[in-house]
Parts: sequence; structure tokens; C-alpha cells
Amino acid sequence: ASRSRRLRAVAGASADEPGVVRVRLEETEPGDPLHALTGPEKAVVFGCPDAGDVTVSGGRSSPVGAALALVKDTVEVTAPRTGFH
Repeated sequence: ASRSRRLRAVAGASADEPGVVRVRLEETEPGDPLHALTGPEKAVVFGCPDAGDVTVSGGRSSPVGAALALVKDTVEVTAPRTGFH
């Protein structure tokens, strides 16, 4: 706190390692999308090679419900596509 940083629990996943999610504590600095979160707010940053990082944040819902929704959305985004049915 004396260095204007905050500790955040950060989960990371990559299409290169399907089914693997790593969680760690990270120091965040002002300007980091996770730094400004308070209470049960949450954020997800999708690294998109063609578009850059896309960040979605906010909401004061249940942390467990939010975590499950983020996992569901991440699985949906990375699921193999077979076209329209």
C-alpha cells in the first residue's frame, strides 16, 4: 500500500494449455485494470493477438457466481467450433 500497489488474486489460462488454470497473487499498479477493483468487483482480460487486450470489469455480484461465469465464458470462447447447426 505504501507504494500505491495492491495485491490481487489473478487466474490465468491459455489456449496453449487447455484445461489448465493457474492462480497466483500479483502486485498491481495504478493503471492496471485489476488495481481499481474494490470489494466483490471482478475483471477479465482477454489477450487477443489481432486486437490487443480486451478488458471487461465491474459488477458487485457473488464472487463465487462471478468466478463460475468467467470460467464458463472462457471455456465457451476457447471451445472448438464446428460451424452452424
